[in-house]
Amino acid sequence: MMDSNLHHPLWNPNKYTRTHSQARELIKICGKKGFHLIFPKHIPTFLGELKSPCLILKCAFKKNLSIQPKNLDRKQFLETLQQKLGQNTDPATSVECTTQDLMAAVTEDYNSQGKWVTTNPARSKAWWNKEQLNNLVSLRNKARRNMLKDQNNKAQKEYHHYQQLFKQKIWELKSSHWRKFLAKRGPEHA
Repeated sequence: MMDSNLHHPLWNPNKYTRTHSQARELIKICGKKGFHLIFPKHIPTFLGELKSPCLILKCAFKKNLSIQPKNLDRKQFLETLQQKLGQNTDPATSVECTTQDLMAAVTEDYNSQGKWVTTNPARSKAWWNKEQLNNLVSLRNKARRNMLKDQNNKAQKEYHHYQQLFKQKIWELKSSHWRKFLAKRGPEHA
């Protein structure tokens, strides 16, 4: 994320107030390297304390790693790299080509060892009931947005009302799910 508002006073050295030219250069460099602005520069991402829009321009990036480095099988990784780099021993190849081949080999082997986690929607939060909770969640979120935008007592009470309803409904669903689970297990497991 990058704040390109050019106004934050703590980022500048003493007696150095304007950074427009340096910021333009930074944005151009980021654009050339493949970063894209998530929001157009005229759309505010949030309202400040005094309800004036604060423009924050964000650079989108993607994480390509499917496995953490600590979980990598280093022996297999080194063997694969030696095999792939052993094929490319021509001294006439340019440094750029060799670097690209090396990076491609590292990335390919690294991602081939990736451990994908399969999600099972039936297992996680088995007590969640879409029919009962989704509407309540949307009402609560809308009330929260109104509370943050308006900052008055009525909006705050409305948000707290929906928050309490949401918590109560979750407590009911969890306890009923727990009772059903215990009933399935039978008295011999109690």
